[in-house]
Amino acid sequence: MSHVELQPGFDFQQAGKEVLAIERECLAELDQYINQNFTLACEKMFWCKGKVVVMGMGKSGHIGRKMAATFASTGTPSFSSILVKPRMVI
Repeated sequence: MSHVELQPGFDFQQAGKEVLAIERECLAELDQYINQNFTLACEKMFWCKGKVVVMGMGKSGHIGRKMAATFASTGTPSFSSILVKPRMVI
């Protein structure tokens, strides 16, 4: 059971719609990052002859592990690492 008090008459549907509106606005702002750098990153991963290395620590490490698993499941050899040594990546 939740430890949060539920206000009388709380409208779950309205709350859900408000969350979706916020997410829609945020997603609309992301298109500014789909530029030449995005294309370059995609091309490098697509043409990679070795493994794609995804790095991160903490929350970004957790997301990195999920990304590496997704790449691997779609046929792109990859792994996640928090320890990188010289010559492991370009």
